[in-house]
Amino acid sequence: RMRRFKWEVEDCHYIILYIQLTGISSQEGKFRNGDESLVSFAAVNIIGELSAEHFKQADIINFHDLTAGLLLIQPVANPSMEAVQAFSEELTGTINRMLKMRVTVAFSAPVGRISGIPLAFEAAKQAASYRQFGGENQIINMELLDREGQSTPEPQYSFTLERGMIQALRTGEVEEAYRLLEEFLEALCANGAKVIDVQQGMLHLLGSIQHAIMVSGIHPNQLFKGANLYAALSQIHEPKLILAWFQEKVVAPYLTELSERSDAGIKRTIEHAMMYINEHYMDNISLDGCADYTGISPFLLSKSFKRVTGKNFIDYLTELRLDKAKELLRDTSLRINDVAEQVGYQHSYFNRIFKKQEGITPSRYRELSHNNEAL
Repeated sequence: RMRRFKWEVEDCHYIILYIQLTGISSQEGKFRNGDESLVSFAAVNIIGELSAEHFKQADIINFHDLTAGLLLIQPVANPSMEAVQAFSEELTGTINRMLKMRVTVAFSAPVGRISGIPLAFEAAKQAASYRQFGGENQIINMELLDREGQSTPEPQYSFTLERGMIQALRTGEVEEAYRLLEEFLEALCANGAKVIDVQQGMLHLLGSIQHAIMVSGIHPNQLFKGANLYAALSQIHEPKLILAWFQEKVVAPYLTELSERSDAGIKRTIEHAMMYINEHYMDNISLDGCADYTGISPFLLSKSFKRVTGKNFIDYLTELRLDKAKELLRDTSLRINDVAEQVGYQHSYFNRIFKKQEGITPSRYRELSHNNEAL
């Protein structure tokens, strides 16, 4: 089949290059997030032109996600890994200059059989994940890698930051959750960490957060609308993009859902508090007593009562008592003392608060009400 496409495959070696671009999140770049397909297209054109200058047989595949694969076919009698190294160096310099992007190139050792090409490609792709986060251009010769071995520093997974972040999520502390997420990612990226270590660490964090979401009574599949978050996260290769993705796709939806559920719960609590006040306004009730009844702290009750009703607890109680008092003054002949007692006030205080709120005494209010009825 390759011969039908005019490829010379007799007595040849095959070399696979996996090329990955990073830096699209950098403010110094020419492109913005969302331009991945455009950048990939431009990079593939550059790769194609340079490979045609360096090699007799070369074919490129555009993966449209800032990565590309390049297949080189070289004669067995004249393999040139030096030429591959020189091409990789020229390619990184050209893309740096023209696209303002950083480049990682991982290339395989020569493969003698066509059937070995897929395995060589997967190995090159995997080798690219061993580049350092935050590094500049990186050229990875897998032949040297296999010969010399790969020393990797121990990844810095902070269980303390993980616990702190999950606690912040549970309590709805948005700014604290984002701050701890950023610190967690910085810790993973420290000391020359490899891409694969950072990605594995963030995948582990994603699993821990999904567990916390399930424990809180929210089903992750419903919250994230069935999206495969693990697959999406695995495709991101830059710290800034990982952070932005985590904030937008994981943290924000959970906090929004938590807030909505919390708001609904608070509204029900305040409705119970208002029912309690309507039933016991004539008694010696207080914010603390109402808080005991609803099962939340006086501070939270006071804050939530104001947010839901637009009034302070004491203002709401006072307004309700005075409305009931005015009703009794208009519709009954009860003495002022008795009216005060029936709405939960002592006589002397009732007169003061009534005049302060209505501008007239209870007696004058009754008198004016009766006069209006007579007219």
